[in-house]
Parts: sequence; C-alpha cells; structure tokens
Amino acid sequence: MTLWMRTIPLIVLAVVQPAAAPARPTSDPLDATGPVNPVAASPLRGVTVLTGDPAATHRFFIDAMGMTATPAEPVPVAQVRSIGLRGSLRAVTYRRSASGDAATVRAIAVSATLPVFRPRHDALASGGLAMGMPVHGQAAREARVTRAGFRSAVGVTRMTLPRPGGTPYTVEEIHYQAPDGVLVLGIDRGDMKPVGPVDAASGIGGPAYSSIVVADLDGTARFLKSVLGYEMRRNAAFTSAGSKGGLGLPDGTRFAFQQWFAPGSATGYVIVMKMLDRPVVRTSRAPRRGIAMWSFDIADLAAAETRAKSIGARIASRPTPAAPSLVLAMPDGFLVELTARKGTGS
Repeated sequence: MTLWMRTIPLIVLAVVQPAAAPARPTSDPLDATGPVNPVAASPLRGVTVLTGDPAATHRFFIDAMGMTATPAEPVPVAQVRSIGLRGSLRAVTYRRSASGDAATVRAIAVSATLPVFRPRHDALASGGLAMGMPVHGQAAREARVTRAGFRSAVGVTRMTLPRPGGTPYTVEEIHYQAPDGVLVLGIDRGDMKPVGPVDAASGIGGPAYSSIVVADLDGTARFLKSVLGYEMRRNAAFTSAGSKGGLGLPDGTRFAFQQWFAPGSATGYVIVMKMLDRPVVRTSRAPRRGIAMWSFDIADLAAAETRAKSIGARIASRPTPAAPSLVLAMPDGFLVELTARKGTGS
C-alpha cells in the first residue's frame, strides 16, 4: 500500500528512505515457504464485483486494464440468493488471456440504486476493498487509464522496503478508481519478483490479489487458516500517509495488514486489513455495489463445509446442479465461493 509501513515489531519505514534501521526480513512474502497442500484451497481464482454501471465497468477492464471479456451469462439463482439479491441477473467475466495464473473478474449487473460499499473509494468501512495487478511501465498504464476516462487517487507513489538480504528496493504503486467504489492497484516491484505474471507485450498482468477490510481480524484469520488452509506470510501494521496515500484514510491512521497465501503459491493471495486506532464502519449484510465475493477451487467441498461449521461460519448456499459451489460467509459477512477442483469429484 502507498503508506508508511511498520512491520511487527513496529519499526517505521518512510515512503522513500527508512527513518530508522528496519528489521531485516528473512524472506519475500511472495516466496513459497513449502510445498502445495492438496487439501487447501487454490490461489484466488476470481473476484466478483456488483456493478450498477456495466458499460463503465466494461470500459475500465477492457480499455484501461487490457483484459478480454466473455459474453454476458445468467447468474445461477442459488448464487444470486447467496449474495442477498433476487431476480434474473447477468454477469460478464474479464480475464487476462496471457496470465494463466491470474484471477478473473466477474461483474454482475445490478440496479444502480443499490448502495455502494465505498462511494469515496476509501478503506474506512468493512468489506471488499481492492484488487492488484502487476505493472511494468506505470506512466504508460496511467496514460491509458486516463484516455479511457478514469483516474487514480494520487498518481504514482513510491516506498522503499528492505530485501531479504537487507538492501533496499523501491515499490511503485498507483490506486485506480474503478466504477462502484472499487480500487484497482497497479504494482511495480522493480527487479523483485512481481506480484503475478506480466504480459511482456502489454506490460500488465491480471489480478494477482484482492483485499478486504474487517472488524474481526482474529475471526477472519481463523477462517482463512481453518477453512481454506491458507498460511499468513506477512503480519504488519501500517500508518496512513493521508492525502499522499491512495486509501482515502486520515493522516496517521494505523491499521493491521496481513497477507495470506495458498501453501506453495507465489501469487493469487488475499490481504486482510483492520483499523487499529479507529472503529471500522461495519456495513450491513444487505448487498452493496463493489467487491462482493472471492472464489477459490478446493478438493473436497464436504470437508470444507465441515470445517466451516466447526468454527461457526455461516453457510450462504450449498452446491446445486445449476450452481455446483459452496458459498460461505466470513465473520464480517464477506462471501467466499468454493468450487470443486477439477478431477476431484467433490
């Protein structure tokens, strides 16, 4: 994020240069710490967005982000109900054809009168926040986004972080304001491993991660670990740079920042954030426009449901022939869709 970073213990790193000698990290969070766990959920496969302006959403992901789209398809009734909606809805799926490991974006067209999670594109409320894509050439990408009729929060920002060996490297980020209050980040880690595969011709990859804001950090961590089998590779605290940052937070706001990965993976991770010195604005369970759900594959749906029940997670919908996926709600109500991994027969 475009902020001042604090790792646990709270040691400050300035946006450009460290204000004090930082603790030396032992590994890059993008480095897998062990083998793939076949029981765990896959890396992030999809991000579902509820949009009240399908034309603007299409223009953003096609013209600004260079993705491709499928024809609009009906959304299964069970999934419509799991999100808390009614009626016949249609969705378009966007993907980066050259980035096979990237998540897709499914945009479900809803009424424009539906409230927005984040009308000001800020991180003050609970719920879906952002998705991030690897970018090489931030200036060229920003020019393309601007031509498509969209803008960034504060332009390109930079922060200096330590490599595992202790030497510094610079991360460039830009927070694009997509329709329906969604933030889409372009991230360039310089000569470090990118957050996901990048298409050399276009200089951009597909969604490599997505983030949410929660009020119940411990409960969310328990869900990710116990139900999905994910591992946490970064547990940090950040201090907002206010108007110089891209999250729309008051200057000096402190928040927890966790990165969770499927074991053995180097991309497709999820980020969980919680405000530390101010209450999170809790959004109701009623559906709102913006990022509404994450999707993953898993080997055994029945076992995942059993694990979810063991920690008291709400079951939003069970598999049906028309919608063969299990939809669960995390403690703050954010939805997670699990689909049987191909070849498992679950």
